[in-house]
Amino acid sequence: MNLAQYTMISAPGSGSSARKSVALDTEVVKLGEAILATTGYDGPAMVEFKKELHGPRHVLMEINGRPWGSIQLAIHCGVDFPRHVVDWYLENRLPPKRVMYSEGITSRDLASDLTHLGSVWHGQPPGWPVRYPNFLVSLLKVSLPWYPGLRYDDLFLRDPRPGLAGVSRWFWQHLGRHK
Repeated sequence: MNLAQYTMISAPGSGSSARKSVALDTEVVKLGEAILATTGYDGPAMVEFKKELHGPRHVLMEINGRPWGSIQLAIHCGVDFPRHVVDWYLENRLPPKRVMYSEGITSRDLASDLTHLGSVWHGQPPGWPVRYPNFLVSLLKVSLPWYPGLRYDDLFLRDPRPGLAGVSRWFWQHLGRHK
């Protein structure tokens, strides 16, 4: 099965370094809602699908019933899932059925960007199903510190320490391996 390629791929077995908000696909929404309704699940959840590259099918990848790694993108787009959960559990105020959100927002994680660059530098893994990114193109994308719609998961002007600590930890982990 050929799966659709995304702008920034992740290292095999890791999370993404960049995510971008897009318009909802009504078929994916219906599939996700049907799965959650069938199971009787009641709570926050993320249902992830991949679309076949040459075909109409959406393939279920995971159902996540806990805060997921890409949740900061939703917050950047105006959907504060943690706040909705707190209001629901502490004040018995149900979250809205539909929430307007901003499209075209990209959320990046600095340490994951470094992991991505390392993966691209080492080359395409055996059996990789789609075109693998070019290192120089990836380096240019990661090196651009700001553009309209760009947000960071872990780096904020009011407090850059979490992002800088993550990058520092990444360097210590990766430089320490080669001693």
